[in-house]
Order: sequence, then structure tokens, then C-alpha cells
Amino acid sequence: MHRRRDDEIRIQYMYFGCTTAARVCSTDEGELCWMPFDTAAELDVSATTRFALDHYVRIGSRSDTVYVGAVDAQDGEPAITWARLRDPE
Repeated sequence: MHRRRDDEIRIQYMYFGCTTAARVCSTDEGELCWMPFDTAAELDVSATTRFALDHYVRIGSRSDTVYVGAVDAQDGEPAITWARLRDPE
């Protein structure tokens, strides 16, 4: 997802998938943990992360399509536009 914040363009990569692994390793970017999707809505996260989780639950989890999102403002509130990433040929 792409977002502009002040003079900075932010690119956030998010990957969703399935695994049988239960262990996670530590990272420099924060605490990594597994959680059910229904509790993810309670987290204090950015609008871009909330948009991605919502899109995955509604659409992405039932599709093998890669999506890209661009965050903008509509009526002073964050909004996202989704597009399928595909070869036009």
C-alpha cells in the first residue's frame, strides 16, 4: 500500500498466508504474534493496516489475486482505492 505523509511517501508491504508453524521469531520492528482476525479489529493500528485487514477478510482471503492500495483523504477522512495487480496482456 502507498501513502503520503507530510513530505514522505510510505510503502507498506503486507503478506497473508497459511502456515502450520506456531513459533515466531523476534524482529527489530516490534513484537510478532499470532492472533485471530476477530481480535485484530481491536488493535491500535494505522488506517492503512486497518484497510488491509478488512480487505483481506472480505476479499483477499478468497482470492489468489494480488491487490495494491493507495490511501488518500475523502471529506477529511482516510480512504483507500484498491486495484488488482495483473498483466494487461
